[in-house]
Amino acid sequence: MSTSVLFLTEAGEGIGFGHLNRSIALADGFETFNCEVSFTVRGVENPVIQNRTFTEVNEEWFNKEYLEEAIPNFDVVVTDSYQVSENLLNYISEESKTTVFLIDSQLRHGNRGIILFPSVYAKEYTFHSHNYLKILSGIKYLLYTKEMWNGLRFEVKKNVKSVGISLGSSSINLTGLRPELLKDIFPELTQICVFGNLKIEDYSGRGKVQINKIGRLNKEKYIAKLQNLDFLISNGGQTLNEALLIGLPVLPLITADNQLRNVKAWTKKNFVNGLDARATLDSDEFSTRLRAFEDYNTRKQFYEKCRNTVDPKGAIRSAKEILKAGTN
Repeated sequence: MSTSVLFLTEAGEGIGFGHLNRSIALADGFETFNCEVSFTVRGVENPVIQNRTFTEVNEEWFNKEYLEEAIPNFDVVVTDSYQVSENLLNYISEESKTTVFLIDSQLRHGNRGIILFPSVYAKEYTFHSHNYLKILSGIKYLLYTKEMWNGLRFEVKKNVKSVGISLGSSSINLTGLRPELLKDIFPELTQICVFGNLKIEDYSGRGKVQINKIGRLNKEKYIAKLQNLDFLISNGGQTLNEALLIGLPVLPLITADNQLRNVKAWTKKNFVNGLDARATLDSDEFSTRLRAFEDYNTRKQFYEKCRNTVDPKGAIRSAKEILKAGTN
């Protein structure tokens, strides 16, 4: 009989899709062990999980009555939420057969169960309670969806011709992020791909540069696009982690508070040299950081370091450890 797994998470306007995306990655890991996976997603009215066979319910699960009915039907309950109350987190931990809290620096977890802290900076934190079955933390548990497990193809080219900008729908002041500046730094540039809802001015300088406003893609198409870029300007969260797995040269911009530790940790490991863009992006400093990637050898060394260090199978590793802990 297969193990049943319920994910309690959130997405949508004012929340974003970070919780959902990493939960899907972990769910992919469970699926490799033939688990039956279900999602309850708050914050959206209609299904948002694409290209998966998981059961999805769009329901406000911050409700003890809902949880009382749902939890007994599952062997494992995974919770990933910033907004859930401590009382409900503790209730979930006490009522679930095996409970998992998928967390980051906000440390939103109940008082018992399994903690999964899939982050490059997780080792900065310690947990002392004897109630935790297992604590899975650090870089080897980074969560990538199954589209990134095998067959990633990326070639470092002599010149930068295609630059990607993946900053979601950031409302930060990006006056320093101008197509003319990118063209000046990368003279062979012919295309700028803008992911998400970020507004960027059209190119008005000399030389042909196409502004390709892509919007939000499903994961498979998104990864395919990333592999065809030469350089990426990204936010400091999961998008940065994905670029590092591919080996795609990246300049991370911190656009939200919860990205700060991630960028700092990768910087400490000498992978990136990010910029804080939560207020106004400094044009001169931004230009200096970009120019470092004009050099082919710099980009090649970046690629080789990433591909020799970052492991795509953290979701499978996490699921295996969780299932093993749950049967002990």
